[in-house]
Amino acid sequence: LHKEYRRQRQMCIRDRVRKLYWGLFIMVVCMVSLTALGFFHGAVAGANISVKTFKEHNQPVFTTIDFDVKDGRELSDYGTPTGTSPDGGVAVYSRVNSYNLLMVGKEASEIYTPKVIGAEVLILGGFGCQIAVFVLLFMILGAIRRGLKNGTVFSRAIIRYMKLLAIMVIASTIASDVALYLMHLNSIDLLAQYCPDSGLTLDAGVPVSSVSELFIGVVIMFLAEIFNIGYNMTEEQKLTI
Repeated sequence: LHKEYRRQRQMCIRDRVRKLYWGLFIMVVCMVSLTALGFFHGAVAGANISVKTFKEHNQPVFTTIDFDVKDGRELSDYGTPTGTSPDGGVAVYSRVNSYNLLMVGKEASEIYTPKVIGAEVLILGGFGCQIAVFVLLFMILGAIRRGLKNGTVFSRAIIRYMKLLAIMVIASTIASDVALYLMHLNSIDLLAQYCPDSGLTLDAGVPVSSVSELFIGVVIMFLAEIFNIGYNMTEEQKLTI
């Protein structure tokens, strides 16, 4: 009776794990599909804007996005008039926290400074890490499926893939943030050189929102180490028996 109970319990656990597996599989497929769709939609929109801007100015252009305002009045005061109601009874004001800069008229060889080139290399590297993240997710799912067929849940392969996944998440986040930081430093230099009287004081700090992504990478690495310890303990128990 005890053996039959253990067998039924193991079958119940495996069934639950299979359900979790398919739920995770569907979630990963949806996440990859939505990310790819968003990337291509953004790439097409960005390309169209670049072509339109170039045609309008007929000169090389250079843009920097999400450039935070530093120590400016806009951070504390709503000093930018946005509009009023038709009867003039309601006025709307905005607070500007960041700028998107567009520079026109510089030669491309001078615009693409070492900072910009370094940023673009990091962006490509970060994009490669993001692709690796999706590939590793499917590899983890495949390893889980093979483990279920063999009557196990975790294996050395899953733990190894999880560690690589954590490294890729952290590397992608750091690469993207450093690239943005370099682009902002380059824009500060260009503004100081060509617009010394603009009155803009801009911040080249790293985005705070990236902390959550770094935290996710660290958590994945932590879980991988816990699974590794548990797996080693299970193997040692098997050898002892």
